[in-house]
Amino acid sequence: MKVLSDGKVWDITLAPPARTAQAGLKEGVIPVGATVTVHGHRNLDAKRFEIKGERVTWNGHLFNVYPERK
Repeated sequence: MKVLSDGKVWDITLAPPARTAQAGLKEGVIPVGATVTVHGHRNLDAKRFEIKGERVTWNGHLFNVYPERK
């Protein structure tokens, strides 16, 4: 998944498909081009615009891929 923020294109890495689907985030749930908020951990290399997504919010719905992480 690629996301545009602050004029930069960010790569968002999600969990394996089974884990992501378990959180309710399946292909087609979020429309292409929709605005989402992603919380996770940024790549340690500051030159890479990449986040390992843990929680995705869209249209008021939270997809918590890693609920055990705070």
